[in-house]
Parts: sequence; structure tokens; C-alpha cells
Amino acid sequence: MKKNVIYSKTLFTEQQRFTQWWLWLILAGAFIWSFTEILLQIQQQEVVTNNDIWGLVIIGISFVLIFGLLLLLKLQTEITTEGISVRFFPFLRLKSFAWNEFDQVYIRQYKPLIEYGGWGIRGVRKNRAFNVSGKFGIQLIMKNGNKLLIGTKKPSEIEMVLKKLSLENHSLYKERN
Repeated sequence: MKKNVIYSKTLFTEQQRFTQWWLWLILAGAFIWSFTEILLQIQQQEVVTNNDIWGLVIIGISFVLIFGLLLLLKLQTEITTEGISVRFFPFLRLKSFAWNEFDQVYIRQYKPLIEYGGWGIRGVRKNRAFNVSGKFGIQLIMKNGNKLLIGTKKPSEIEMVLKKLSLENHSLYKERN
């Protein structure tokens, strides 16, 4: 017996990474400062101890892990005719939501530091945000009252997709003020 298969058409995809120059500058500065401090301490001593070597190794490994993690992190968003999916690799597996789960869907400008305390996977259970940079997001308001904001660098493109979906299906989408 054949199963019913629902085919959905992808209307929009976006992949974002942490590419802010100031973030990389701060990390590089912290690494250089830490490494230099230990090297200066070693230079002032007559004998290099195991603690000195371990300090350098730990700092080196820590920064390699932090840099590696930031290079790995990516926010992926996909809008289809059936709903919206989001993934924050490597921490958040793919989460998919059908359009009928929402009361409202719209693009809005927000203040990441003030509203959510920064970037990444932010917020509390009923009011969450997945963002990497910028100040625009897709605001999803669920029928159960929960809110999810997904950051985007392409608000105009998403707005056009949401308008098209709203005309074809149901009026979840509300215009930006």
C-alpha cells in the first residue's frame, strides 16, 4: 500500500554564519594578549616550568576550539509551501513548523542585545530567538502563545514570500509598520 506523501516547494532558504569583524577581532586580541602574557612571564623566569608549558597549551587549545566552534555555527532557515524550518548547527536539530501552527507571521526589526541579551540561541521557553547578526527577523507567534524570532539578513525577500503565501493560503502574514 502506498503512503500519502506531501510534497512541499521550497520558496526561500538562507544560511547565516558569525561573520562580524568585531567578534573575530575581539577573539584574536584576547588570544594574542593571553599568549603574550604567558610568554612574558616565562621570559622573566630563569627556569621554564611544566605549568608554563601547560598554560600555553591550554590557551592554545581553548582558542582553537572557540574559533572552530564559531566557524562551524550556522543558522539555516527554509520557507516552504507547507511551513518553516530552522536549524542552528551544531546545537539545534532541524525544527519544522507547519503554517497552521501559527497565529501570526511577520518580519520585524528588533534589538538583539536589549530584547534577547545578544546573538545565538536566546530567550526563555515562551519567547525565543535564533539569530546570528543583524536587526531583522521573522516573528512567529504560535497558536499556543509561544513566540519565536528567527534572524534574517534578507527581510525584503522573506516579506515577498510571506505575502505570496498569504494570498495563496491564509492570512497569517501581517504588514510591517
